[in-house]
Amino acid sequence: MRKLDSVYGLYSSDQWEQRLREGDRDAMNDLSDTKESSGGHRIKEVHHFVELIDITAFLAVMNKNLTLAFRGQPQDHSLLPTLFRSHWCPPIGDGSHRVRIDGDQREHYWEKLKSVEQATLAVLHDEGLPRWRHLRDHPPARWAVIQHYELWPTPLLDFSTSLRVAASFAFDCHRNASGGYLYVVGLRRIHSDLMPLSDNDDAEQEAQLLAIRLNAVCPPKAKRPHLQEGVLLGHYPFRRPDKFSQRLNDASSILIAKLRLINQGDFWSKDFPIHRRASLLPKKKDDGLLRKLRERVNYRQNSSGRITPGARA
Repeated sequence: MRKLDSVYGLYSSDQWEQRLREGDRDAMNDLSDTKESSGGHRIKEVHHFVELIDITAFLAVMNKNLTLAFRGQPQDHSLLPTLFRSHWCPPIGDGSHRVRIDGDQREHYWEKLKSVEQATLAVLHDEGLPRWRHLRDHPPARWAVIQHYELWPTPLLDFSTSLRVAASFAFDCHRNASGGYLYVVGLRRIHSDLMPLSDNDDAEQEAQLLAIRLNAVCPPKAKRPHLQEGVLLGHYPFRRPDKFSQRLNDASSILIAKLRLINQGDFWSKDFPIHRRASLLPKKKDDGLLRKLRERVNYRQNSSGRITPGARA
């Protein structure tokens, strides 16, 4: 992803708050002097959801040429898609099993992704997805579904346009959790649907960012993707998964702010309650699409420890 040239981030936010405290409203337009690079971010602690709204509202107003997206994580991990991490937890057993996907292993999972794509396409077609042909024609659309349902390592990373959804994931959907991390990134462009992307699309080539709205590629009755207001991000066009491609797909290049959410018992309120896990991530027995997708992929583990899809077309 192409690095943001300059953004208004937490330093600008701090300057603005200080000027408000000092009553220096005439200096509000001087904040242009506090533009900062999108790299080298410090972490700001946030103790209440309303405080989080205030910070992100400032960032949205100041970065008018960008659309903000959010990602919540219980731990401060790198913003790399699953395909570029060192391990992956396949959806088998109790979900605690981990397999290596680094080094030579990564090529295996990249090659087998095609089989998972076909299995996913077959299930979505059977489930009655309107305008399903864009999934047939564009692999990234299939990757979006695969990544969201954690079926297989992909070059895409999950974000949400909902601040409350992302903050809930930062606390792992547990109201009494003590803390987590929330990442704010800036997107130059989000497609209203997965439209054909040609080599002559100068704006998209310049952005080098593919943003796919999850609710545009999932069946209407699959409530989970629609409730999460998800958007999948990745570098465009995608290259084979080597070290250079890993750097291109690191979402820290479009990071605007990193926030440490602290819960001392009053982060959430009656007006802004945390999302329960069941409302965002229904269990397999309650999610028919998830169950069908996993059954169709039909995971197998060979003698070397690699997971292989025994997908049925």
